[in-house]
Amino acid sequence: MFSTVRSAAVLAIGGLLATAMVGVAADPVEVTGTTSCYQTVDGETPPGLTGPGFRNAVLSCSFDVSDDRMTGDVETVNNCDWSVDGKTTVGKCWGTSVLHNDDGAWAGVFSGTTSWSDTAPAHVHVMNLDYLGAGAYDGLRFEGVIEGTDYPWAVNATIESAEWTAGPSTR
Repeated sequence: MFSTVRSAAVLAIGGLLATAMVGVAADPVEVTGTTSCYQTVDGETPPGLTGPGFRNAVLSCSFDVSDDRMTGDVETVNNCDWSVDGKTTVGKCWGTSVLHNDDGAWAGVFSGTTSWSDTAPAHVHVMNLDYLGAGAYDGLRFEGVIEGTDYPWAVNATIESAEWTAGPSTR
């Protein structure tokens, strides 16, 4: 009788610990650091645009961040459309990204803006990232923002479970 009670208690404690560990694993991990890029392929000017813009410009970027799962080289395919409002130019940009490292890969999308004006010629970039993991990162989502003027840009993001990603991002 005693060993059955002890076995049940050990199983119950083991179940509680496993449940607690799952809760910890599902908590978002904050990721901070920097990214820098350089253009490897010039984009094409799309026909029919009323203003300047480009399609399919390829940039190679590197992430130097606090979580090794997101450290590595990233290839992005970029698109932007420009609009001018008085002395301010705004580029609405979007594209795709892929990051590979020794343990897995991340693939996803980005969108955001770049802007400058006659009075503040430095480009201000703000891009939202949304990547899903593969390999060792399968089931994870990397979501965040990169922003800055000159490189390196600041990275502020989270890595968390991708199970809830049935709809568009709420970030």
